[in-house]
Amino acid sequence: MKLEQIRWKSDAWNVVKSEIDSNDQVQLVLAFGHPDSLKAPECFRNLKNRYPNANIVGSSTAGNVLNTDISDDDIVATAVLFEKSRVKVISSEIENIGNLRKTVADLVRQMEAPDLKHILVLSDGIFFNGSELAKGVNVMKNIAITGGLAGDQGRFKKTYVMANGPGKPKNLALIGFYGENLEAGYGCFAGWAEFGVDRIITKSDGNIVYEIDEQPALALYKKYLGDFSEELP
Repeated sequence: MKLEQIRWKSDAWNVVKSEIDSNDQVQLVLAFGHPDSLKAPECFRNLKNRYPNANIVGSSTAGNVLNTDISDDDIVATAVLFEKSRVKVISSEIENIGNLRKTVADLVRQMEAPDLKHILVLSDGIFFNGSELAKGVNVMKNIAITGGLAGDQGRFKKTYVMANGPGKPKNLALIGFYGENLEAGYGCFAGWAEFGVDRIITKSDGNIVYEIDEQPALALYKKYLGDFSEELP
């Protein structure tokens, strides 16, 4: 496997590092970045011109990591050239979230093959219920599935997933990795910490919380946040 990493900033791609001799051989490009740039047609068009035979997949975020640098006003893309493996990309715009679990499960089953080693999932982060999404992807018990929900710079309004086209809301992309010589590793770390008293959610609908301890959730948040409540989305 060989990699090339590039960064989109000031309306241009800049190469950060490259191990690839010919961009025509790249099978997969993973792009993550600012929502306004990720949904722009020219961003995808430039990536496709650079990697004409690649599947180009990505999502909007609330920050990007490149080496040891953290940024939030650009796009970071990694092009991957597999020498002995292959990838398959399936995507779907999902309007009916009532059938999210079944729709996702059906998409995951389309990835099935004897040499399937791993599935990476990138999903809209606002419109979809993450718990229902997780239940849908877990229909394939013997294959590790990783991924996550798109961000939008903390706006909490609209997120975008790119799947062989400009980023779109309400979009879901699955990347299957295949090959007898392929090994996939993964890890998880959360930076959140608990604080305050324990409370009970007393009214909710899916992933929307309406009441905590029989009090309106928003009012309770505003009480504890004080002046910071003005920054709530």
